[in-house]
Amino acid sequence: MIVAFVCMALWMGFRIVASGGNSPTEQPTKSPPTITGGNNSLPNPVLNREGSSTSHTVVIVIVPILVVVILLAIGCTILLYKRSKKAVHDNDRSKSLESLQFELRTIKEATDEFSDANKLGQGGFGSVYKGRLPNGQEIAVK
Repeated sequence: MIVAFVCMALWMGFRIVASGGNSPTEQPTKSPPTITGGNNSLPNPVLNREGSSTSHTVVIVIVPILVVVILLAIGCTILLYKRSKKAVHDNDRSKSLESLQFELRTIKEATDEFSDANKLGQGGFGSVYKGRLPNGQEIAVK
């Protein structure tokens, strides 16, 4: 909003001066527009636009640069946010996988020494057995 205000003021030939606060104020650098009249019912305003082509060129150069900088800042912020969120998620996943490691003795007790009665099936990498841990949780072991 402020950028649009500043650009419009520069395009119209106003000079932007920073006041005591953070908000820019506009001060006219030219005399007020003169009105030429005749017998027409509506007056024709004639504006003195010295240097307006320079101001117009400055606006044409600055606005796209500002837009690109703002878009890059937004893109970097989103990218950093997604990376940090993914790192936290991956860290949680590795912690949960670590908690799935049991001693062989515990697994043998849960599957009744890998008995055929607890065999669920045969996969490409070996047999799958069902079991029950001492806390009552049912598991599948490959």
